[in-house]
Amino acid sequence: MRRSLLVMVMCLVVASGCVGCGSEKQLSVNDVEINPIVEDKPVVVDENGKAIKSDKIADDLETVFEKFEGSWIFDSRRGAAVMIERANNTDYVLPGASWVVAISGGDIMTDKDVVEYTQSTISFCKKNDDGDYYYKLSFGDDVKSIEMACGDTQNAADSVLICNEKGEG
Repeated sequence: MRRSLLVMVMCLVVASGCVGCGSEKQLSVNDVEINPIVEDKPVVVDENGKAIKSDKIADDLETVFEKFEGSWIFDSRRGAAVMIERANNTDYVLPGASWVVAISGGDIMTDKDVVEYTQSTISFCKKNDDGDYYYKLSFGDDVKSIEMACGDTQNAADSVLICNEKGEG
C-alpha cells in the first residue's frame, strides 16, 4: 500500500511538471500506450486525440486553416466574430505568422500558437502573465458553423463561442 501510494505521488509530480504548452519532453512507459507530449509543435492528432506522425494525416496545417478561413459571426447584433485569415491580409503585425485567428474583443492567436490539430480542429495555447489559456477551433455539426472553445486547461472548456453565420470578408 505504502509503495503504491509513493508511486502514485511520483507519477503526479512527474505529470505536473509536463503540463502546459512550453518545451516538454517526450514521455514513454514500456508497453503502456500514452499520448506523448512532444517538444515539436504542433502535434498532429487523430480524431480520438492520439498523437500521430504528420505524414499520416491527409491535410497539413495550412490546408486545415484554409477550411476555417473567413469571418464567423457569433453575435450579429454587435458584429462580433471569430476571424481566421492569412497574416498578410490582416491589420495585425505578427512577425513570422502565416495565419491569424482573432476573436472580437478577445485574444489574437497565430499558427505559431498551435499546439495540435486534426483534419477538422486546431488547438492553440496562449501564454499570458496569468498563465496558459487554451482555445480549440472546430466545425459545428456541419461545415456551415464553427465553435471556439476556451479554457485554462487543454481538454476542458470554460466557454464555447458558437458561430452559425459566415460573414463577408
